Amino acid sequence: MDGKGRVAIISAQQAAELVQESQTLVTSGYIGAGFPEDLVWNLARRFEESGYPGDLTLVHAAGQGNWRDRGLGVLARPGLLRKVIAGYYATSPEICDLVAEDLIEAYTFPQGVITQLFRNTAAGKPGLFTHIGLGTFVDPRIEGGKLNRVTTNDLVELAELGGRQLLFYPAFHLDVAFIRGTTADLNGNVSMEKEAATLEHLAIAQATRHCGGVVVAQVERLAQVGSLDPQRVKIPGNLVDYVVVAEPNRHWQTFDQPFDPALTGDVKSVLDGREPMALTADKVMARRAAFEMRPGDVVNMYHGESEALARVALEEGLLDRIHLTVAAGAAGGMPAGGLSYGLAYNPEAILDQASMFDFYHGGGLDLAVMPMVQVDRQGNVNVTRYGRTIKGCGSFVDVSQSARRVVFVGSHTIGSHVNVGYGRVIIRREGRPRRFVDRVEQMSFSADEARRRGQQVLYVTERALYELGTNGLVLREVAPGVDLERDVLGVMAFRPEVPDSIRPMDEALFRLEAMGLIDRMQMTPGGVA
Repeated sequence: MDGKGRVAIISAQQAAELVQESQTLVTSGYIGAGFPEDLVWNLARRFEESGYPGDLTLVHAAGQGNWRDRGLGVLARPGLLRKVIAGYYATSPEICDLVAEDLIEAYTFPQGVITQLFRNTAAGKPGLFTHIGLGTFVDPRIEGGKLNRVTTNDLVELAELGGRQLLFYPAFHLDVAFIRGTTADLNGNVSMEKEAATLEHLAIAQATRHCGGVVVAQVERLAQVGSLDPQRVKIPGNLVDYVVVAEPNRHWQTFDQPFDPALTGDVKSVLDGREPMALTADKVMARRAAFEMRPGDVVNMYHGESEALARVALEEGLLDRIHLTVAAGAAGGMPAGGLSYGLAYNPEAILDQASMFDFYHGGGLDLAVMPMVQVDRQGNVNVTRYGRTIKGCGSFVDVSQSARRVVFVGSHTIGSHVNVGYGRVIIRREGRPRRFVDRVEQMSFSADEARRRGQQVLYVTERALYELGTNGLVLREVAPGVDLERDVLGVMAFRPEVPDSIRPMDEALFRLEAMGLIDRMQMTPGGVA
């Protein structure tokens, strides 16, 4: 700032030159929301033109990219990155390739843990003590969150406080922060009126300031001093060193669209006029997961197959009977999908991401609906790394380890083709990779920890439902139209417990018309199923 307290207004190219060799860069964002794309793009261009700065450590919480050509993947250039500490990787496949080929060091920590670490770093605390990650691959007794062979240093520690076993995640040292807002006044105060999520921008700015680092805010526009509503200012000017007015094509609200006021709550869009979701295996699984909802439940839905849950809730008229939330901070409304995932249409509230995880970690979720890539005989689940596929944990560990009830969803075999209708499921082509394996490649969810906490856990496919029992999976339901031995047990690497009495999955799951879930909720004490 100058002597009058005015912030320095610079170009994105000048901002890129602030990053020095071997420094730690932290970036904000959730897929495309809140992501400072112009700053990151110009940093990549600077390295391509000059070879500087190299050997960087990159820190971010949520995934920041569109799974193709936008986002942090532009930094995946040989020599630019040395290490990444992140919650989620899969949105930037170019960085995933560097990790898989052992070209950079890589750690993945739970997304909520990282957002809270930003806060604790800002407060000068040594790190974060938490139960999140115990028994999973993040636990130092297992893998310590390391993603490849060249990542050898142990960052996570096992600790005991007050008679409780916890994990300790160390605070960050941050040199440069790239964050984003909507409007900055000439004193550097930043508002976020057109941002669909406030995320971790403030915590990042505070943490970087505590470390003596530099904070750069990418914005859409400038305003005169005193013209911003102080209630809309999310980052005070004393935390901002530089402001960059972005190129409009690198400052979209999401990677899907430049701006939708329904995602900020400025306009309430009409939701009930949408076309019903096609009757597919995904819808069947979402419907069966919805059976587990109870009136007033606070629910989290992860991306992937479980995104269909929001559409089912809308079709069944449940949006005002339950409280849907997403990890990025939106509460209420209808969670968005695709490249706007993490946000919500017509939200009732938008919290900072770390505050939402405070609620999650504290057991505030009644129900979580999560994907499953691999499930083993014990009931452990893997979604983070399998074969050469690297995803990272995102909020999966935070949410699945904290919710009172968890429903995992995924097709019975990977890549299967099924027809659904007339009250039954018909398997046209069986998938080749097995979903149910003898042992998961990486433990994203620990069945032993779940049993210790007394969690209720279900595993739902388009043709069967399992429950986590004392010794592993217990088969509870089978879909009409499938053969138990051939289509269910015959495509598993292990045999679950099969009781004498197995219920048929409700035929309403496999029919075009709505299921009348509201009436089912009212008729069934404690929920639908």
